[in-house]
Amino acid sequence: MDSSAELSNFIYEVSLAAPDGVSMDGLKDALPGYRLEEVVNEINRLLSCGKVELLQKGNSVLYKGVSAQELELLGGLSQDERLVYKIIENTANEGIWVRTIKIKSNLPSPIVNRAIKVLEQKVLIKSIKSIKFPTRKVYMLTHFTPSSDITGGPWYTDQEMDMDFIEQISNQCYNMIRAYSFPQHNPGSIYSADHAKYATAAKVRSFIMDNGISQVDLSVDHIEQLLNMLVYDGKIERLSPTHDVSA
Repeated sequence: MDSSAELSNFIYEVSLAAPDGVSMDGLKDALPGYRLEEVVNEINRLLSCGKVELLQKGNSVLYKGVSAQELELLGGLSQDERLVYKIIENTANEGIWVRTIKIKSNLPSPIVNRAIKVLEQKVLIKSIKSIKFPTRKVYMLTHFTPSSDITGGPWYTDQEMDMDFIEQISNQCYNMIRAYSFPQHNPGSIYSADHAKYATAAKVRSFIMDNGISQVDLSVDHIEQLLNMLVYDGKIERLSPTHDVSA
């Protein structure tokens, strides 16, 4: 192995071992036997072939190694397409609007649009409609599940609020809470405020999911949204931090 190939491997290994990236000073410290010019030349070569990528953190420039798995995934992409992919990747499940991609990449619109088209054709990214901005598409990596801020969560279907579903689950929540609020032997009375077995949001959620009432996975937070609605409607009341709600 010649010296340049050996140096290239060293730089790649050092940058790959630093998940948050390594600075030029860090590389020089790790490679004391090489001149700065040699290190810079090999970094540029690694950047051009996609084995190393640049990270900007404040005023610092860092170098991060790209894993073999990611290299295989992104094989065949141009430098511009890789840049657009990375910008989209960094937004995780929040997604990003094409205009923001253009600003962050500093690439002309035709190049950004072409890169997005290529990434979609390779099924590396997908477009999602946002309930906040119905006329906009946001892009994210294919394997991400969009955040509830984008889709509206379980209460939305095809960007429309599903009032029938909300009413169905709300009624079941109310019925379950009512059953926990009144003694079976004396349904005309209600348990006292210090009753230990009032329904909690977690219990309501278990009731809904365990009985197959909802085919959509609802979290405790989702159930609490409905319970707050029932409180607002005057159908139930919240008791104290040690209890949740009662009919």
